[in-house]
Amino acid sequence: MNYLERSDTKFVAQATDDSQRSAAIEHLSGLRRTNTWVAALVSALFFLIFTLGAFHPTLGALGGAVGVGFMNLSQWMTVIKIESDLRLLKVVEQLRRP
Repeated sequence: MNYLERSDTKFVAQATDDSQRSAAIEHLSGLRRTNTWVAALVSALFFLIFTLGAFHPTLGALGGAVGVGFMNLSQWMTVIKIESDLRLLKVVEQLRRP
């Protein structure tokens, strides 16, 4: 069983169990907040490095901007995945309420 299958089965188990679902919503809310701040800081760092690299064109600044840019992209993708999971769990929570 690979990582994606394990992740899917864990998510389905959390979505179907009431106590796990509320705990997962709380956990993902905190995780979303933390990852959004980290992504925003990495974005600011990317623009700083990119701007400084424009004024002092060196290979080191370009390489740093590319590396931070890829890190920034992966961080925002993680934020989007967390947001997606959180919205889905909240919809399931609303549908399960009496």
